[in-house]
Amino acid sequence: MRGKPVVFLLLLAVFAVACFPGRTATAGEDPLAAIYEMDQELLKLSQTFAFFQEVASRKNHLSLAKQIDEEASALLRQAKELHHIEAASGEAERAVQQAAVEQQLLAQKAPLADLLRTYNEKADAYWEQLLPELSAARTSKSSAKQTSLRATSAVLDPFEPNDDVDTAYPITRGNLYNSKLTWKEDIDGYRYDSGAQAGQATVTLYVPNDVNYDLIVVEAPNKVLGTSMSSALGQDEIITFQVQPNKTYYFFVFSMDRHYSETSEYTLALSEVTAVLGLNQPVDISLPAGEIPTYRFTAPITGQYRIYTSPYGGFGPLFDTYLFLSRDEQLKQIVTFNDEATPGSLFSAIDVSLEAGVTYYAYVASYDKTKRRSRQTDCRAGYTGSSCLACPA
Repeated sequence: MRGKPVVFLLLLAVFAVACFPGRTATAGEDPLAAIYEMDQELLKLSQTFAFFQEVASRKNHLSLAKQIDEEASALLRQAKELHHIEAASGEAERAVQQAAVEQQLLAQKAPLADLLRTYNEKADAYWEQLLPELSAARTSKSSAKQTSLRATSAVLDPFEPNDDVDTAYPITRGNLYNSKLTWKEDIDGYRYDSGAQAGQATVTLYVPNDVNYDLIVVEAPNKVLGTSMSSALGQDEIITFQVQPNKTYYFFVFSMDRHYSETSEYTLALSEVTAVLGLNQPVDISLPAGEIPTYRFTAPITGQYRIYTSPYGGFGPLFDTYLFLSRDEQLKQIVTFNDEATPGSLFSAIDVSLEAGVTYYAYVASYDKTKRRSRQTDCRAGYTGSSCLACPA
């Protein structure tokens, strides 16, 4: 309707890690660290089940797709129930609130481990049932048939063998990789080791006009972080995913429709890792204490925006955060900051008017920098309304 602003949502999923500088707290140092690790795995499993549902639908296994959807919903529901915390009084000191959260969460360690084990087993079974070739690729069990075809093929197919995680070809950000799928069950695997990089990256598959190829991003052994599986011929496949430090990511090029070509080449490219916020683009980070993440955000239109933290993945525990917004990276031109969304709250929120085309810098910090504990939270930003400058005449 005319005269009403369109609402955009910007999602920024943040893993805030508080520990000694330069290293991450281990489960031995902090009993809750293992729980935070399980939370990350549960969220990735949820994404993986969404992939399985899409594959089942593409294969016209509609009853199976429905079953997978129900199991994915049950996973998030059970995770949320296990993270339900009886909040301390709003008048209680923040340290008391945080301690109460940690004690209650620690009691759920065993049930969370059981939930993770159950859904990992389900995921492994769905890999085998729906995509046996990709299941072999991710577990380095490429078939003898595939090896034999490679040995006898006279087609120039660069980067082979790269049919599984053990032989996946290491790629560099910013370079182009031209190769082929040369038979109907061909799979090409590539790997990227993140090192100290953290932020957001985009991998793009440029597909030849006469075939339909697909692309997925996998974190070993069984977690799908992103998929692009268009059903149109020649449609490029693009995945934006979150890069965490010291992780290995695998990119698999394949064809759900069994398309291949001995002459036409595809091109694969991985972008630089950036800490730029985009609309509707979740960002996951994990950094040590003393390293506060900075995210550049350019307001698409002039108006009122809200930036706030909330439970990780929609089910995680409360966590004490602090938000800054600045016009520069050195925090010399701070626009505003917040440490309590509401009086006594552990989460934070900023309501602010931003100018179109101006780049701002958002920082998410742990309130208590002395704890040697891993922390997780979500930080979200959204356009909430137009200012007078954007109002229609």
